[in-house]
Amino acid sequence: MAWAEMKKTIYSLDPWRELLLAANRRYLEFISTIEEDKAGTDKLNKISQPVEENDRNLSRLQLLRSA
Repeated sequence: MAWAEMKKTIYSLDPWRELLLAANRRYLEFISTIEEDKAGTDKLNKISQPVEENDRNLSRLQLLRSA
């Protein structure tokens, strides 16, 4: 599938709308197929908690922190 450049005018709003609706539909179909993975969530919670080692508090791994 090749991408064609689309002009950014009021006349191209409908094609943009169709394109974005299709992308959203594909995304929702994709995430609806994902099964809940409690084991993965538990592991993520474990590594994101602070740890005490040799009388020192080590900060947690902050995976979702913005840069």
